[in-house]
Amino acid sequence: MSRRKTKKHAMKRQPSNIFSAISKMEKDFLNTPKLLAAQLKKETISLKQKDNKLKQAINKIKIQVRDLEKKVLSVASKKINATSKKQLALAKKRFNQSVNEQNKLIKESDKLKESFGLIADTQSKLTAMSKQLNQFQKDWSTQSINTSTAKKIKAKKSITKSNNSSILDDILQTEPGLSKETEILIEDTSEATS
Repeated sequence: MSRRKTKKHAMKRQPSNIFSAISKMEKDFLNTPKLLAAQLKKETISLKQKDNKLKQAINKIKIQVRDLEKKVLSVASKKINATSKKQLALAKKRFNQSVNEQNKLIKESDKLKESFGLIADTQSKLTAMSKQLNQFQKDWSTQSINTSTAKKIKAKKSITKSNNSSILDDILQTEPGLSKETEILIEDTSEATS
């Protein structure tokens, strides 16, 4: 007997599990844009931190480039001998390295700006999608409520229309000597109710 009870309980639980799974999937679907937007917000914060670090590095390299440029000019203006040639070559080498590093950082900064644009665009799409889903859910719930009440109202109206029209028909049939004015009034009221 205990086997039968467990089978019955298992069979009774399945529909509720299916319904709960469907409702969970629906909630997950509705929350997905919000979760993705939150993830993009985190990425935006990390990209801003990277961008700030890059800006600081670019400023440092700009200062180094200026200093090295001054050094190159000062070494070039001195008398040219073996040591000044070595100093000039070393200064030029450092200057070129810092300029190359500066260019790399600027390119990286440009890539970050592009990714900022993409993330902002995606985040705005997700926000709009979330708003649309919420609006759809509200419309759907009001529509389902309205359709159920509208069906009830239509059913009541059809019952009253049929009752009114049958009453008017009965009056017309039982009173053959009515004047034309009363017949027109009765017809007008029947048209107004329909």
